[in-house]
Amino acid sequence: MIAYALKRLVLLGFILFGITLLTFGLMHMAPGDPAFTIAEGRYGTDLTPEQVEQVRAEEGFDDGWWVQYQKWVSHLLELDMGRSLVTYKSVTSEIAARIPYTFVLAFTASIITFATSIPLGIASAVRKGRRQDVAVRVLSLVAASMPNFWLGLLLIWVFAVVLGVLPSFGAGGVAHLILPAFTLGISMAAINTRLVRSAMIEVLSQEYIATARMKGLDDWTIISRHGLKNALLPVLTFAGLQLGFLLGGAVVVETVFSWPGIGKLLVDSIMVKDFSMIQGCVLVIGATFAIVNIGVDLAYAAIDPRIRWDVDA
Repeated sequence: MIAYALKRLVLLGFILFGITLLTFGLMHMAPGDPAFTIAEGRYGTDLTPEQVEQVRAEEGFDDGWWVQYQKWVSHLLELDMGRSLVTYKSVTSEIAARIPYTFVLAFTASIITFATSIPLGIASAVRKGRRQDVAVRVLSLVAASMPNFWLGLLLIWVFAVVLGVLPSFGAGGVAHLILPAFTLGISMAAINTRLVRSAMIEVLSQEYIATARMKGLDDWTIISRHGLKNALLPVLTFAGLQLGFLLGGAVVVETVFSWPGIGKLLVDSIMVKDFSMIQGCVLVIGATFAIVNIGVDLAYAAIDPRIRWDVDA
């Protein structure tokens, strides 16, 4: 287990290197003059050529892309992501101030996801082919088909505009969290419900489940003690990918609800071509996704002791 974990950590280093190279390359391949965009963000639309050239010289845009990339990576190795090209604020401090909001949003959305998908998936599997099963499958299909931005706008119209019971933007108290968390969690809950249903149907068809029934155990005992633990293995596999979906969906949801997380910061930075801030946000999101997936892989052993890691695999 230790050898496997060390191997994954080494691979994490290569993944992060790839993220930095890809992000940096895409930013510098984007159309338009970054010096002009950044100067416009600093000084307004009434620019002079001297101001644009000043920004170009200050930020080193005249240097080759490889020289700029080396400078950025050298700062990253010192745990310094640089400063914003528009506001001059520290990228690290800006991201650190936004990350808690995104994590709270993703964590709350995950609670909504699992609190609804696991019982619905189990109920659908136990009543396979009946009306309850059909209803759950139809609802999950509809929920999975709704784009986050459309669902978010719909919830804003119903609960903020028509009913006036929930705020539609910003971050204040728990009430501000309800709509964005539900918007982010509902599509994941739909996918998870179908996954739990399929896994539980497969588990309930195993011989050890039939043996448990022959022993006279009731359905609740069979499901809770024998079925659910094994059915959760594919759900755990998807949990690592789910974080990626949550972080990606958070970019849209945070923008719709003006939630001050890292997704909103990323969108705002893209609009003004703040390269340093964009690269920092993407790097943090990518690193978080990779680290969580390593944790998910290691958690397999805790759920199913029969699993033995092959380090050479």
